[in-house]
Amino acid sequence: MAIEQITPQLLAALAEPFSSDVIHWRVGSTTKDNKRGMALAYVDARDVMNRLDQVCGGAWQDHYQEVCGRVVCCISIHNQTRSDGAGDTQVEAEKGGLSDAFKRAAVKWGVARYLYSLPNEWVQLDGNRKIVKPPSLPPWALPQGVVSEQEIDFAATETTPAVAWEEVSSTQHELINAIKDTESVLISHDHLDIPKRDVARKKYMQVTELLSASEAQLAAYYDELVAFMVIKECKEAKK
Repeated sequence: MAIEQITPQLLAALAEPFSSDVIHWRVGSTTKDNKRGMALAYVDARDVMNRLDQVCGGAWQDHYQEVCGRVVCCISIHNQTRSDGAGDTQVEAEKGGLSDAFKRAAVKWGVARYLYSLPNEWVQLDGNRKIVKPPSLPPWALPQGVVSEQEIDFAATETTPAVAWEEVSSTQHELINAIKDTESVLISHDHLDIPKRDVARKKYMQVTELLSASEAQLAAYYDELVAFMVIKECKEAKK
């Protein structure tokens, strides 16, 4: 529900961390051999707009002007305005400049400002200077209640020992197969990777091995996977 005036609650809602699935990573500085680079986190302008819509409803607006060759964006919420600007980006200069200025102005309202406080991390790059595996986000940079990869000891012994495939029920067979199929689809579309999959399993089933989970745990995890996939499909359809 949108907040109808500027309050500490509105500012706190704007500043809430984003879900890790909308955080993107780009490469900053690199080593001389281009095998390692600095991972820098960012969010798309579309997700910033969604945050403003969710928190402020229709009570926000943006407008732009050029000042000394820089694009300046002004974001107004309940008749209060904060602004910032950016130079043109190298790709799609005009559109990129508007988007960058918009996100910078939103930071003045607290949106995604926490990303600037993330520790600098060097990561492995592939032959195309792409990040092989992005850093895991610390607990304070995730929405409340979301488990961070940094909090999970994957080497720890499972709370429930795994059983043989022949020893589980037919319902568990069906759920495990359905889970594996759904996870495979999400991974193939880059909506999920193995570390995030294990985090999700640990969160919703308390174990990472499917054969260690009860029927109820498998069902709960499968429901979450399906809901996540529906959200992703809806986002793809809107693009």
